[in-house]
Parts: sequence; structure tokens; C-alpha cells
Amino acid sequence: MNSLDTTSNARMIAGRATASEHTAKIAVPVLVAGATGLVGSTIVRLLEERNFPVKQLIPAASERSAGSTVLFRGKAIPVTTLEQALKTEPGIALFSAGGAVSKTWIPLFVEKGWQVVDNSSYWRMDEHVPLVVPEINGHLLQPSHQSQPSHQSHPSQQLHPSHQSQPSQQSQPSHQSQPSCPLQPSHQSQPSCQLQPSHQSQPSCPLQPSHQSQPSCPLQPSHRLVANPNCSTIQMVMALAPLHNAFGLQRVVATTYQSVSGSGRKGEKQLNRERAQARQTQLQAKHTQQIQPLHKHAPAPQPQYEYQSENAQTDTAAQTSRQPSSYHANLSSEQISFHLQCRQPSSYHADPASPYHCPIDLNVIPQIGDFLEDGYSEEEHKMIDETKKIFNDSSIGVSATTVRVPVFGAHCVSLNVQLARPFTLEEVHRLLSSFPGLVLTDAPEGPTQLYGPGLRPGLVPGEEPAMKYATPLTAKGTDAIYVSRVRRDPSIENGLELWTVADNIRKGAALNAVQIAEHLLTLKGSK
Repeated sequence: MNSLDTTSNARMIAGRATASEHTAKIAVPVLVAGATGLVGSTIVRLLEERNFPVKQLIPAASERSAGSTVLFRGKAIPVTTLEQALKTEPGIALFSAGGAVSKTWIPLFVEKGWQVVDNSSYWRMDEHVPLVVPEINGHLLQPSHQSQPSHQSHPSQQLHPSHQSQPSQQSQPSHQSQPSCPLQPSHQSQPSCQLQPSHQSQPSCPLQPSHQSQPSCPLQPSHRLVANPNCSTIQMVMALAPLHNAFGLQRVVATTYQSVSGSGRKGEKQLNRERAQARQTQLQAKHTQQIQPLHKHAPAPQPQYEYQSENAQTDTAAQTSRQPSSYHANLSSEQISFHLQCRQPSSYHADPASPYHCPIDLNVIPQIGDFLEDGYSEEEHKMIDETKKIFNDSSIGVSATTVRVPVFGAHCVSLNVQLARPFTLEEVHRLLSSFPGLVLTDAPEGPTQLYGPGLRPGLVPGEEPAMKYATPLTAKGTDAIYVSRVRRDPSIENGLELWTVADNIRKGAALNAVQIAEHLLTLKGSK
């Protein structure tokens, strides 16, 4: 298969069967909270791409964005506020507006009869809220399924109490401090929440100022609220699922290389801003050199760093990184000073508009989210805790190091895995190549299912790299999880190494949410 003709096929591999193919085409109102954001706008695009039966699209955002429009099926749809959206006919709501918004508004929408898929971290670790990757545990959405016992009873998963008070980098409350009673009493099949003796002084469960004192109000099997996992967690567990099913996971060590799109539009803007500053510095230095008088014994001019791109737009800048020749290893003293300030964090005055603690261009930052008392970051704890919950197995040892890199789109996750039982590489290749949503690019017989991102600027037909491994440019804009560099780790028994790449905005967030919505729609059609 020609790698330059496979973009649409990549999406088929990633579960691209549309909602209309699985349901009786029951059209429902669809709310997208955070519709003007990076993930929200991608959700809107995916609803159209996948022919989701939308009766009415309700794009919602902040009051600042209200009145703007989003394009859906050729029509400009006005953006409204959540307050106004709450008054409309209930349907399926896809939230991607941050933890603070999810905390306040989701219980209100559930109370009104909406089925909600939340992309923030706020509800993920609530033991009564299913955390779903449809290819792995979509069965949790079945009405007859009873909630799994909480995996958090495992000692290795208990976070230090101080973790509960630290906000995330995205200003989302720590999942450890979330209430165990996400719904109003009227949402339950029982008349009211059964209060514990110590809670008798509280009038009701929902939205109390202090979550720690709230009683347990189990979510009923109708699952009106479903949580979407972290982006890096999704691509990691997708690659691990077939191995866990066949051999059992004993231990996983993950290292991530996460693009700036994981920080939303702010991350993309910051990388563009720093690169624009670098170009401006280079131009100023050139001008200074040109007007300086030439002296016989004058020192040679300092070499300049030059970044060649067609313009400052995100996608174009991303494509220029494909060709190493686009970079000229000429560093001016000004740029060395700017880009190496992270060596002395105390001397770096961060741009207040930046989501990062130090420069991101020409740099990597081994911190995503706030650091907790045990030295792990919030993003790392998300990967650790969510993996155990998705697999419903608290015995799996998981460790993670999450790193932000100056790439515009797609995340990479390097996995060192210890399986519980012996395996052959042939078995591993077969399992990975046959699992829905995965693309194995380095199987002995050649790439399985498909390979390649399709034609993009900078790729010349017939001259695409003959590589067996995937890169962010391979995955950006596609729906598959690419797996490569599959090899044994000889240093441990039953050890295995994997390299995974995925578009963090699509399968890592928006696509997974839409797939959950498709499952919910299927259940509606079967009633």
C-alpha cells in the first residue's frame, strides 16, 4: 500500500466506522463545551467527519467567545454559553473546557438528563465514574454493567495527602480530591443519598465546598457521566491492552515526549512566539553586522542561528521541522542567552502568557503539571493511576516521566514493559497488528494495516523516508496509534520495549470522546 494514499485508511483503522453504521440513526442534540478550544473544535470536526447523527449542535464556550461561530456541515453555528445551553433539549454533552468548568457544570447537565463525556481530569478517578477507552473497556457503558470495585485500595496507589491541595498546570483540581457523589439526589434511583453518620450535618451531597466531607453516592449503571482518559494514557494503554490480555502486565515504565498542543492553543502560540523572537533576533544581528565597518583584524562575526519556515503559522512551522536542513547550526550569543536561561530558572522571568516555566523552543521540559511531594508530577500520576483503573488491576507496577518537547502536534511514549508470562516476538507482532486502532510499522513482513501520514507539505511523492518507525509527523492528523521499535529487553525477564506515537488531540482526546458518544448512541438505539 502506498503510504501517500493512506490518510483516510488510517482513520478507518482507528475505529472510523461511523455512528450511523451502528445505530438506527437516532439524531440527538450534541453539546460541545469548550467548542472554540483546540480539542473542542476538533470534536466538532470529528462529529462531521464521522457522520454523527446530530439533531442540533450546541457549541458552548465562555462569555468572551459567545456570539462567535463554528462551522459545522457548511453552516456557521453561533457559540452560546453553558447557562443558555442548559435550557435546551437534553442529549449528549462533550465537555472539554477544563476541570473547574466540569466541576461546576457537569452535575447540572446530568440533573437535566444529559449524558456527559468529560475530557478533563476532574472526574476520572471517582470510583463511580467509568474511565473509558472504547477499544479496551467499552463494555463499562452497557446498562447491565455494575461499577467495578475501586482499584484505589491498592497501597501503591494512595497519593500523599499533600497531593490533594495542589492545583494542576491547567488549573484543574487534583483528581484525588474529587467528590464521591457526582450526581444530584434526583439522579439516583434511590430517593436520596444515604449519609454516613459523620455526614449528618450536611443537607445534601452535590457541590459542597469541601469534597472531602461528602458521602458516597454510587453512580447508577446508566452511566450518565463518563470520563475520558489523559491523552498519553490513552495511547499507552492502547498499545498495552493486547499484551495485557495475552500475557499479563507486571510492570510498565513510560517516558513521554509530549507536543505543545497538549497545552492547548496557548502552547502552540508560545512556541510560535519564541520562534518568531528567535528569527527577529537573527535579523537584528544580521543588520548590525552589515552596518559595522570592516577592519582588517576585526574578529570574525559570530555565527547566527537561522530557522527557515514559510511563515509563522503552526502547521507550516511544524512541517519545516521535517527537514533537518531547515536548521543552520549558527547560534548567536543573544539566542544562546535566551534559550539557555532554563539552566538558571531563578533568572528566567517567564512570559505571563506562557504555559511553561521556561523557554520551550530548542528545549525540553521534564515537567507537565505541578510536582507533588513524592517528586512525581500531576501528569505522571495521571498516567499511573488511570492505567490501573482502565485495566481494573491495581497490581500493575507503573512509573512515568512526562516531558514537554518543542513539537507542534502528536505525542510519543516510550514503553519498557515487563510481562507476567513468556512471549515470542512473533506473538507480540500478531497481537499488536490485529488490535483495533493500532498500526504496527516495523513488523518483519512490513508495515501492517497501513503506514504513513499521507501527502503533506514537504513530502515529495516517491521520496518519503524509508523508515520503519513512526514520528509525530507520521501521526499528526490521523486517528491511529502507531507502534514501532518493538524489541526484547534482555535486562529483565519477559521484558519488552515499544515506541508509540499518536495525535494527542484526535485519539488522545477528541476522537476517544466521540467514540464514547457513539457507544452511548448505540445504547439509545437499542432501547
